[in-house]
Amino acid sequence: MVLVALVVMAVLLSQLTGSPGPGGSKGAVPRSGSNSGPARQLTTLKIAGGVLFDHTTGVPGNQDPGENPAQIPNLYDGNPSTSWSTAQYKGRFAQSFGNLKPGVGVVLELANVDKLSQLQILSSPGTLGWQASIYVSNQVQCTLGAWGSPVASQTATTTTTTFNLGKVQGSEVLVWLTKLGPAAQATLDEATLTGSVGSASATVPGTAVCGGSSGS
Repeated sequence: MVLVALVVMAVLLSQLTGSPGPGGSKGAVPRSGSNSGPARQLTTLKIAGGVLFDHTTGVPGNQDPGENPAQIPNLYDGNPSTSWSTAQYKGRFAQSFGNLKPGVGVVLELANVDKLSQLQILSSPGTLGWQASIYVSNQVQCTLGAWGSPVASQTATTTTTTFNLGKVQGSEVLVWLTKLGPAAQATLDEATLTGSVGSASATVPGTAVCGGSSGS
């Protein structure tokens, strides 16, 4: 009985200290589910193009001049002193796009199907209060409903607004403005996407599917 008790004690001690028990072999036991490969480095992703997405036309690339489509490349030129501004709306429902449309947006096109972590938008302090939802797809969708559900939504309360995208994969990112601030206009200075670069090339220009053309 004494011998059995000693053996049990030796086994218990080996489990607590990591030392081999009777007949056991020395060495660490790997944890199940451990990641043996290196973590993928997050990086700033290159935005290859952009295009206006206006619900009143229903087709990205159909340029409503009132929404300043020529300014869209300013969103990803690396210069926060340049910007894209929506039209400025008037009247009682100015913050709701004058009740003329449910929103307006910009599609940002990536060169690859990337894993997206964050979208950061710098905006001018005079037009804060805008609200936006972010949609992601592997191809530009021709109608808002075809984009599916938004992956993130935020209200711009400071000049830097960050959307956490949850590592969703895609090459097309729709920034869809759903409401304007007290200025009844949104001015976005710079958009920056971070994540992991994908190996598959994107099918750009996706806007060609809807009959438009992307900016450069």
